[in-house]
Amino acid sequence: MIIKILIFVLIFGLTAINVFGDYLLKLAGQSKRINWRYIVIGAILWALVALGWFVVYRKIKFSSAGFLYGIISSILLMMVGTLIFHEQINAYEKIGIVLAIISFILLAKFA
Repeated sequence: MIIKILIFVLIFGLTAINVFGDYLLKLAGQSKRINWRYIVIGAILWALVALGWFVVYRKIKFSSAGFLYGIISSILLMMVGTLIFHEQINAYEKIGIVLAIISFILLAKFA
């Protein structure tokens, strides 16, 4: 059980770092001039995250890792989009997040 928790924490951390890289790419493209520093830092973060996935893939099923990554990244990206970039989310997106959380709970319970 402790291994599952540690793997989840690792997946969450890797996904959060990846989302930060995405955030930097969004910032890089928002001004008239492309901010290459943000692009390079984002790419380096993605490369480091890839090394972390190597550890994750050795411990859990590929499909489970992908599922968790998808849900966590969707939630974190939506939070960044709404809280930092002031993007609006519609009712369908809210329903999708609720369903994703429910499916995450089911996966955690039965996988």
